[in-house]
Amino acid sequence: EELQTLVAEEEYLDERAVLLSNVEARIGEVAHRCVQDVHARHAELDLLELQIDHCNKAGQESILACTEQQDALMEAQKVLSEIDRKAAEVSTEKVALHERRQLVELRELALNRLESGWSTAMAKCRQSGSRPEANVVCGEAVEKVTLELLRSEPYMRCLKHLVGSVLGRNATELAALVERAGLRHHGTSSFPELPRTRSNSSWGEGGAEVEHIE
Repeated sequence: EELQTLVAEEEYLDERAVLLSNVEARIGEVAHRCVQDVHARHAELDLLELQIDHCNKAGQESILACTEQQDALMEAQKVLSEIDRKAAEVSTEKVALHERRQLVELRELALNRLESGWSTAMAKCRQSGSRPEANVVCGEAVEKVTLELLRSEPYMRCLKHLVGSVLGRNATELAALVERAGLRHHGTSSFPELPRTRSNSSWGEGGAEVEHIE
């Protein structure tokens, strides 16, 4: 009986040994797979770390490029601001030159009408046959010049443009104001009557004596 018991225990131990051997084999396989997984994860982590390094480098290069572009944009903005300033100055000078040209044209037109009005006034005074006085000649000349200027389309047009440019007002409103002013002055002189004085006299065209105005 003892022998049978020993044999049974030996068989049991052999079965246990086989079972432990199988368990150890399975543990070995699991450990090998775990080691392989760990190596694979390490490789993935290394790859991710490398990619992160590349991204960081690319980000730094992008930041540097953006900084350079920002500096370039600021410089370009300064250049554009300077160009705008110079353009504004040129525009202002252009407007000023245009106003001066209009003023010169206005003066030329007025001078032509002044010469015509003076000649007409002198001729009218000579036709009267009497000795012309300064007030009479000046009054006739002023009246004639005023009427001719108000009736001169080039003069009125130039005057409207000049006033509109200087005051920056609506051209239609200015035209109405000038036309109303023309109606008020039409037929009457807008200049004050000059005082009649006696002074040294000189002879005008055609031998007519004209008194000088003091």
